[in-house]
Amino acid sequence: MYSMPPYPYLATDYGTQLSLFTHHMWIGGFSYSWCCCACGIFMVRDYDPTTRYNDLLDRVLRHRDCNHITSQLGMYIFRIHSFGLYIHNDTMSALGRPQDMFSRYRNTITTRLRSMDTKHPCCSA
Repeated sequence: MYSMPPYPYLATDYGTQLSLFTHHMWIGGFSYSWCCCACGIFMVRDYDPTTRYNDLLDRVLRHRDCNHITSQLGMYIFRIHSFGLYIHNDTMSALGRPQDMFSRYRNTITTRLRSMDTKHPCCSA
């Protein structure tokens, strides 16, 4: 029961398995860095400038604005990444181009690039 894949083609499509693994490792890395930023914010409460001067905690807290902005940007990028597929599919559906939608029922995502299309006017000499 534990070895059954969530999607039928995942058991044989090793490229998809590798992509999913890499994708989730990146998500884990970002989550870990956000956890470290939250830990830095927690350390602000225990900071006493009279006893701690120019040690590691003092140097980290001097950069807290930069750390906070970086974690906020990371969260925004993560949210846009998660929601971007829905926006793309809704846009392609509204434009009447179902062949360009990302589908979970296909093994591969087919995209057509205009620069690779030899019938496009800019490519014909």
